[in-house]
Amino acid sequence: RAVLDAASTELARKMQFQAFDLDGNNSISRGEMEYMLTQLKGDVSSEELDEVMGMCDPAHTGNIPFGSFASWADNGGLPEEMFHHAEVLGNMAQRCNDCLKEEHCLIEVLTVAHHDVCQAMLGKHQELFADDLKESIVKKSSEQDGWIFSNNWKTAMKALLESEVDLWTRALNDAMRGFGTDENTLTALVCTMPARLRESIFLRYEERYNTTLLDHIESETSFSYKKVLLYQTQAPERCKARILNEAMVGLGTSEDQLIRVITQCDLGERRDIKECYQRCYDRDLVDHVRSETSGDFQKALLCLLTAEEAPFDLDGDCAAMKAAMDGWGTDEAALISLICSKTPKQMVDVNTRFEELYGKSLLERVKSETSGNFQATMLGTIRGPMKELAHSVRYCIKGWGTDDRGLITCLVHLPDFKKAALIKEYQQEFGRDLISDIKGDTSGDYQNALLSLVRPAPEIWAEALEGAMKGVGTSDELLINFMVIAKDEMAEVRRAFYKKTGKGLVDWIEGECSGDYKNTLVALSCRNSEDDIDLKPLYWTQRCRDALTDVDSLKDILVSFPSVAIKRGTEVFHQVYGRDLRTEIEAKCGEHSPFFGFSNYWKKAMLSLLDMPVERYVKGLNDAMKCWGTDEFTLTGLVCTMPENLYEDIRNLYQEKYGRTLIDHIECETSFCYKKVLVS
Repeated sequence: RAVLDAASTELARKMQFQAFDLDGNNSISRGEMEYMLTQLKGDVSSEELDEVMGMCDPAHTGNIPFGSFASWADNGGLPEEMFHHAEVLGNMAQRCNDCLKEEHCLIEVLTVAHHDVCQAMLGKHQELFADDLKESIVKKSSEQDGWIFSNNWKTAMKALLESEVDLWTRALNDAMRGFGTDENTLTALVCTMPARLRESIFLRYEERYNTTLLDHIESETSFSYKKVLLYQTQAPERCKARILNEAMVGLGTSEDQLIRVITQCDLGERRDIKECYQRCYDRDLVDHVRSETSGDFQKALLCLLTAEEAPFDLDGDCAAMKAAMDGWGTDEAALISLICSKTPKQMVDVNTRFEELYGKSLLERVKSETSGNFQATMLGTIRGPMKELAHSVRYCIKGWGTDDRGLITCLVHLPDFKKAALIKEYQQEFGRDLISDIKGDTSGDYQNALLSLVRPAPEIWAEALEGAMKGVGTSDELLINFMVIAKDEMAEVRRAFYKKTGKGLVDWIEGECSGDYKNTLVALSCRNSEDDIDLKPLYWTQRCRDALTDVDSLKDILVSFPSVAIKRGTEVFHQVYGRDLRTEIEAKCGEHSPFFGFSNYWKKAMLSLLDMPVERYVKGLNDAMKCWGTDEFTLTGLVCTMPENLYEDIRNLYQEKYGRTLIDHIECETSFCYKKVLVS
């Protein structure tokens, strides 16, 4: 866990150092450096190796300690991506485990790595291995899993490999395709669609389904529910521009809507709306408002729309506001200029200072001096966007009937912090619960949509997951879509799911799914989305490659790694995974036994690669002399090529393993000059 949390920290460097330190003796030799650089870069010239060793080992000791390695790495000895790749390539234990438990490896990679990293992996895999990673994983996950007619694991793995845009686009279409529309799913998707993806989703939807998302929603929904989804689907500035346009075109003008939109926005949002209005309707918003309003109300709106942030004299402006309202009559022009030109933050300061100076709130003074739409505009500006939003929502709900158009206008496109602030402000201002008031004044899909607009996305997704699993049978496609959508916010979703159901998400999934499909969803549901896992795509790409080419990768690992690295990896494998690598490889070889007839030589070869040279020499020597007759050819080859530095180890192990000395055995099995040669 700690390693995954690290990028170029000392802990990560230590993991990378261990990957280079193949024999685990806490230093990197020239041979180890050459081996790892070759694995990472291909052929490495002696000059390049000399240069690296010179930088890491200027004293020419032949060994590189951790400090020198870390300094070389931190100073750009290799691209950071290569060091991440080295963490995989040099970790023999993990690579073997990925080959032996390939399904588990693929599940881990796709559920742990972020969406964008998974997408980068696809390109890296194609670049390095000239192979389509997505196609290979889909093929792998098409293998039998659990129920005979189920391919849910493949569906889940495909979803994990989709880009976020493709995932959301497909999920939205899934909710509306075929007979009938799944309103609950459509609501959950539209009301939680990430703003950063909106434009791309619009383009992809039309490209893939030959209709716009807005047109599809409009054809599948109706009445106020349709208006909620259409407004929420559009970009915030376009939605508000549309609301303003609808308020002014046709017979009459909806002053309430103009006030709601303009007073609830800050200066930057008003600028965005004006620009969008010009693009969408080829008309200047200020001119349109001017043509549809009049008097002080018009002046106030125009001042709000054209205001720019500027420094001001706090005490001087407070005095001027008081003077504009003292005596006979009110100087409305002065009030408009002083109040409607301020930013929301400036108005907070003005409100506080005005009451300190004069013992009465600015809001109450202005309220007593104005009326009608002009009063509503001024009070909305004085309150500020958040408090005015709470008042507007209450106005739309209270009394006989509900102002649905106004309520929708207020609640669409609220970021999470505004949702929480609105609920709190509503409670403080009116002593009422916003959720309860919405439930009391609305019903059906419309109610569900409004509630989804004021609650955080993880709560909505948790409800969708519960809906996919409760009742008779599980809606697997729906379950998969929302699990993958919620991937990067899974910690919040787990908490929301438990709060709503009183049961853990993992427990529920385990009761509804099976096989690798269950393992995938469980891994997703256990994902700690609060971790910042900063490992390069190449790290995950190599792990996928080892899992997909499990047998071939396993052969390559055992053949290419030096014996000391294999010995160390075998020990680490047991320590980390609690399993015996030799037993695991033996079982893996057994999976493919039908392809090798009645022989088990492949298994013998693979297991032999796990032995240290001393062990292989001892076994080979004994095999050459045991039973009837002696294989002189083999015995000669082994004795005459025995490394001098292994003589003592071989003799000691031989006696320990077979209860007799190697010399005695050779003398017993040979004769004359041939015996003298071998014994000598």
